[in-house]
Amino acid sequence: MSVVAEEHFQSKTNLELVGSVDDMTRAQFMQVCAALLLCLSRFEELKARDEVEKKKEESLWVQKKLELERKLEAAMEQITSKDKELLELKTDHEQLKEKLQKFEKDKIELEARVVELCAKKKEAETSKEDHKYTMMEARFERARKQAEYFFPELKFDKLDPIKVVHNGALVDDDEVDLEGGGDHNPEE
Repeated sequence: MSVVAEEHFQSKTNLELVGSVDDMTRAQFMQVCAALLLCLSRFEELKARDEVEKKKEESLWVQKKLELERKLEAAMEQITSKDKELLELKTDHEQLKEKLQKFEKDKIELEARVVELCAKKKEAETSKEDHKYTMMEARFERARKQAEYFFPELKFDKLDPIKVVHNGALVDDDEVDLEGGGDHNPEE
């Protein structure tokens, strides 16, 4: 340091200037220079501390930024996953909707088929009853013709397959059932 001072700062003019003042002024000058050096040193210290703080702050911001970016990336992945799930649910919903429409159409067709089959059943039952009546009438007619053959002198034209003998008279079968009994015998 003394070499630098001798080469750059101890010029003849500077030495004469320093020598022209008394010791007290030099001491005061040195105190001012020391205060300036102290002030400069403190400034550099604060500047360095501010830079360190700034770097720490920047590092924290970088860490926070990285953490936020990771959270954002995770949230975006979750959104993408939920979008896929929603799309699958929409697809499933549409398929189920189509199946429901098909089932409703099938239900309507089956209900119509049930009505049709009920009508056919009713028709078959009626036809069966009609067939029974026709068969009964045919057999009655056959029996009447055989009776006429065996007994030609008797008149069988008053015979009626629907009528029964009740209280000595030929009456409708329904009338006897309504009255509740009597000497009615369906075998007669």
